[in-house]
Amino acid sequence: MEPSTSSDSHRFLASPVLFHPFHGENIELLEHRRRALRRVSFEKGIVFSERALLEGECFFISIEDVEGGWSGHLRIGLTTVDPDTRPSVRNLDSNSWLFSISPFIVPLQNPISARSLPTEKGSLIGVYYERSTGTLRIHVVLNGFDICPDFGTIPSDQPFFAVVDVFGSTKEVRVVFSGPRMPSRLYTLCSDRLRCLYNEKRCSLSSLPNPLRSQLEKEWNSGDTTDVSSYFSWKGVR
Repeated sequence: MEPSTSSDSHRFLASPVLFHPFHGENIELLEHRRRALRRVSFEKGIVFSERALLEGECFFISIEDVEGGWSGHLRIGLTTVDPDTRPSVRNLDSNSWLFSISPFIVPLQNPISARSLPTEKGSLIGVYYERSTGTLRIHVVLNGFDICPDFGTIPSDQPFFAVVDVFGSTKEVRVVFSGPRMPSRLYTLCSDRLRCLYNEKRCSLSSLPNPLRSQLEKEWNSGDTTDVSSYFSWKGVR
């Protein structure tokens, strides 16, 4: 398999990335492999993207459910191990670069995303890679805030699959969308603000234009068929 390149960027929207059928033994895939639920325990919750990512293509997930009583949280990153080979944990350890999401990772320079912890239900988390001056760098996106963990030297001549460890207090995740790196800054700010207002029960999705409402519902929908957007009102929102 050849490494993915940005020349294929037109495929971002034409080829949505779901979870690969191979997964950890405690995971159940739902909604046509769009949702990953860890049924028992706190571990063995590994899931992969169904194909290698293109350069600059961000694999986004949302945290759909959390469970108290466990230590640790979701981990996300990239691996050069093809899930078609049904890899062992040992192979993953030596060929993967995973970033542990922590409630203490709150970007103070981003007051919108700082209002909710990245480990909370509803958080939007993504991972992508880019090559700069011959060096491959992995980026993690936390509620619209882009960080670049230092993983040291990473081989750049192999395809990369997204890998997510539904670990600890993180109970369920859902694929949101796949696209070039991350949404535009304006879209990110608006989406984050709407999410905050929605979570605070200060807005209703039903009051939004249909195209925007449809997009946000795709990103936020937890699989519950109840139309909760009708419960809230825009009254008093500024």
